[in-house]
Amino acid sequence: MGSVDSQDHMACDQIFSVGSRPLIVNSADQQNQLWDNRNTLQIQSQHRYLIGVSLRLTLGSITYEWVDGTPLTFSKFRWPLDNYNHTFDYCVSMDMEDLFYWREDECNSELVRRAQICQIGEYLLHAFF
Repeated sequence: MGSVDSQDHMACDQIFSVGSRPLIVNSADQQNQLWDNRNTLQIQSQHRYLIGVSLRLTLGSITYEWVDGTPLTFSKFRWPLDNYNHTFDYCVSMDMEDLFYWREDECNSELVRRAQICQIGEYLLHAFF
């Protein structure tokens, strides 16, 4: 375990071990377990936690997928964006101040500081920033 002052998409792999990655949430049960264990994941002064969702914008359509390339079969977006600026990359984070509902933000935005939840294989590791 360790912490890093980075929101880089490779931070999990660099800090923990090869094969570590941002969290993949495949079910409501898994999302609920995360919420139930939020106190063990919480980092002081943080409430937004990046997860392993990427979105691709092509010709007016939006495709979401996990960092391992699998499609989303579960999501918990509070307010999905309907108007994207195609010059930015977007990241998805869970909001601890809003029942871990998911939010979309520009990845490089300095307005929203985010931590990250990492996993190795099927095992949830810990949150770090």
